[in-house]
Amino acid sequence: MPAPWASDELKRAWSSGSADDRLATTDDRWLLSVGGRWNNYSCRPTFELKGSGLCDWIGREIANPPFGLYHSFLVNIIGPNIRIVGFGVWLAEITVAILLFLGLFTRLGGLIGSLQGLNLLIGLWNVPGQWHSAYLMLFALNLMFLIIPAGRFLGADQFLLPRLMPAAERGNLLVRLLARLM
Repeated sequence: MPAPWASDELKRAWSSGSADDRLATTDDRWLLSVGGRWNNYSCRPTFELKGSGLCDWIGREIANPPFGLYHSFLVNIIGPNIRIVGFGVWLAEITVAILLFLGLFTRLGGLIGSLQGLNLLIGLWNVPGQWHSAYLMLFALNLMFLIIPAGRFLGADQFLLPRLMPAAERGNLLVRLLARLM
């Protein structure tokens, strides 16, 4: 049996009408069948909100998938685990912000940010009204932080790296990995 948020009703609701019209199409019987509230980032089981939030964007991606495999990934992996995914998205965003702002492990921040930017670029490619260039630029800017060790010149990495290098030269694998992420 397909997941309730994978229905054709969802695709029709997202492709036409206002946010209030989309909310009116929600099937609340499914909520009762699981025994109560759907309390995952205020997500209804069809990912319908009033035009904001993680569930709104995932709902748009499900309604306008760039290709079938990505749609299946959203419906079968992301949908049922939205609480964990939502927390992971929040944690990744705050981690990227802190790492890049402080210049601490800038390559790690660039890697996480690049993956997020690439996911946004792929997921929102077919969503009407999106600026593809913004997601491409987000990906490219984070990719620059992955390639160029910017924190070694203007961040905390410039102070931390000289302290880690002696241990890395002695063969400590964890310290070598940390040094590569700077």
